[in-house]
Amino acid sequence: MDENTRTRIGNVLLEVLEKQAFLFVDPGEDPDLASVDVYLAASVGFAGAAAGRVSLAVPSAMAAELASNFLGCEPDDPAAAAQAADACKEILNIVCGHILTELYGPTPVFDLGDLEAGPLAATEAADWSAAEGGMAFSVEGSPVLLRVDIPGGVPPGPQPCGPQACGPQA
Repeated sequence: MDENTRTRIGNVLLEVLEKQAFLFVDPGEDPDLASVDVYLAASVGFAGAAAGRVSLAVPSAMAAELASNFLGCEPDDPAAAAQAADACKEILNIVCGHILTELYGPTPVFDLGDLEAGPLAATEAADWSAAEGGMAFSVEGSPVLLRVDIPGGVPPGPQPCGPQACGPQA
């Protein structure tokens, strides 16, 4: 995956985290992957104009914070802990949709598979980060991992959105 595509995908994640989850990225900071013992990872496959998988891993405490932001309660509320996996899956659903639109434009239709969530050990986190489509970010001082796996690669550069691709412009 070229650097431009990685930047575009990273910007999608950052925007979604800020606007939907009220979590902010620490620009220029390298995340300390070893600072977390176990991550909560969510994953979803997609098929359509391309097929692949998008996965997101966050520390457990951040997963509870995601849930609390969605539910409007405190992160230490038992309801936040109970909904942490669902919150991760929901934010991943949003991230995946935005990534697909960023990479392929608004016209193609994609079918998303079932969202899955489960633990990811710190040793596996390093593998995620080092993978072809792996990226690591520092979000409010904690590592957040994103992995975009698209066999055959991703399209280079922005997709055009003109009258033929997106319909008449108003």
